[in-house]
Amino acid sequence: IKPVELPDFGYTARVPRHGEFNLFNPAQRQVAGRLVGDLLSQPDPQAMLSVAAYARDRLNPTLFQYALAVALVHRKDTGNVPVPSFLEMFPTRFVDPALFPKLVEEGFVVQQGERVAIEVPPSFSASETDPEQRLAYFREDIGVNLHHWHWHLVYPQEGPLEVVDKDRRGELFYYMHRQTVARYNVERFCNRL
Repeated sequence: IKPVELPDFGYTARVPRHGEFNLFNPAQRQVAGRLVGDLLSQPDPQAMLSVAAYARDRLNPTLFQYALAVALVHRKDTGNVPVPSFLEMFPTRFVDPALFPKLVEEGFVVQQGERVAIEVPPSFSASETDPEQRLAYFREDIGVNLHHWHWHLVYPQEGPLEVVDKDRRGELFYYMHRQTVARYNVERFCNRL
């Protein structure tokens, strides 16, 4: 980390540090776009890292992770930097946090040859009496949700022109979402819904 002139992050106050970040909220989406711009405007990856290190401890974690990931994907000089997965950054959004002590113990305390698999029970969002619950496996699928998240990193709604102004952007948005909905409808038919 090197000394750099830090941008004024006062505008990020519209996204509470310990609140929820939502790209469907227009004000929060604008904040995210501006933060992406601040990260992209740094002259080199080391300067961006310095600004990111400062921002990480002061901003909403989901907002920060989203903006940093978009910036990493769109900078030419960070194309080979692996973008952390949303699952890796926020595992408690996908797996019951009560399992983490067991996972840590198996991963770090138990010797490699003596480890046993830990069953991760499905954590559905509705009652089994609700017929729609039969589709929870699709709606709550980690891979499908991570694909959707990554797609929005590549095609963000807000940000500098060089990030959002892409050829066939609207067409690709429609196509990807339409394919996901079409697959969901097939799954509904398969589950007699």
